[in-house]
Amino acid sequence: RGSRWLVRAIYVVVLFGLLWIGWHELGMGSNQGTMVQAIRQVLTRFHGGFAICQLLVASLLGPVFAAGSLIEERTGRTLMLILASRMAEKELVSAKLCAAMSRVGDLFLIGIPFSAICVLFGAVQPEAVVAELLLAALVALASSALALLMAVWCRRLVDSLVFTYVVLGLWFSLPM
Repeated sequence: RGSRWLVRAIYVVVLFGLLWIGWHELGMGSNQGTMVQAIRQVLTRFHGGFAICQLLVASLLGPVFAAGSLIEERTGRTLMLILASRMAEKELVSAKLCAAMSRVGDLFLIGIPFSAICVLFGAVQPEAVVAELLLAALVALASSALALLMAVWCRRLVDSLVFTYVVLGLWFSLPM
């Protein structure tokens, strides 16, 4: 439970750090019109960095949450009890995937106020915010599903995460 708060706190600090870096670069202009334009530019650059952070969270932390839950069941020797229950394999996999997505979704919800500020100042369109959030959710879903697959094949969490990140690296490096 404590690690959830730590991950959230680190994510908020990173987002505020990105915002502070952009705001620090903002020069104090004398004209009101140029000041509004400068704020809009800072927030546009911030939102680009924010979108990259969302994708990194989705592709790096989604697998940790997904594979970690399955490996934890295996090391705690409760996986056999779950498999012996009346729950179908599809239900088990979808429950583990939903649990991982909910933890990643927590981090996405933390970023909504930052996106709202960018939309409020006209730095980004609301449709772009929704599209970026959906893209990050799909990346989190795909990487979490891959991590669950690797967790089934590997005995240790580190092994499954290494294989997951290798496959994700190959997947992201493919030419479009």
